[in-house]
Amino acid sequence: MENFFGRLKVEMFYGEKFESVNAFIDELNEYIYYYNNERISSKLT
Repeated sequence: MENFFGRLKVEMFYGEKFESVNAFIDELNEYIYYYNNERISSKLT
């Protein structure tokens, strides 16, 4: 879980300004989808 929030801050928040709370929520939902479904993940085997 810590990795998720670290990646979220680096990839989404730094340097970003959102026009509204709804714009932030939309962007956050898109990032969560990307993180869970499209991002290449590395797992320990």
